[in-house]
Amino acid sequence: MLKQSIQLLSELSEADVEWLFANATERRASAGETLIQAGESVDAIHLVLQGLLHVSAPEAEAPLAVLGPGDLVGEMSFLEEVPATESVTAAERTETLVVPHALLHDRCREDPGFAGRLHRGLATLVSRRLRAANRRLAVETGTDALSRAEHGPWGEVSETMDRFKKEVHALNEAAMENDGGVPEERAATFVGDFLDFAVVLNEAFG
Repeated sequence: MLKQSIQLLSELSEADVEWLFANATERRASAGETLIQAGESVDAIHLVLQGLLHVSAPEAEAPLAVLGPGDLVGEMSFLEEVPATESVTAAERTETLVVPHALLHDRCREDPGFAGRLHRGLATLVSRRLRAANRRLAVETGTDALSRAEHGPWGEVSETMDRFKKEVHALNEAAMENDGGVPEERAATFVGDFLDFAVVLNEAFG
């Protein structure tokens, strides 16, 4: 049940998930407790098991996003190894599964197939969040950013996203032809393309 509720885990194999839980720790945060501070380095991914998290920009009065069970934070710092651009605090008593970045990097180097599956899960998550941001922008401004992207950062994001969708489709086809496993050479290419995609997003929106 947990695997189906967390998008990242749904892309991993049973062996991947077993490894993840064996190497992760649970954290219980009280309401108001900060898990990630804007401007500071982040050393782990947090998968929300229960409770709610607020994602807030510095000096902002209202949270940018509210995350609940199945969501995760700390993934962009894992991809780019850059300080957090927003703070993450517990809106109520919250439990997260904490996976150190260092362990994930080691596992990715040791197992290219795991790297491909992990980044495919992260890609799906980033794509979902981008679509949600586009919907919010459309409601607030009456403009569909991804369909009217001639100017500003959305233009490059839209083009990059289209290319990346094709890479995800190619990866899925390769996995189907390989009994569900991701070929090492395809995994390595996919990881590189996804990192490029993450850089474009970060440079466009911070």
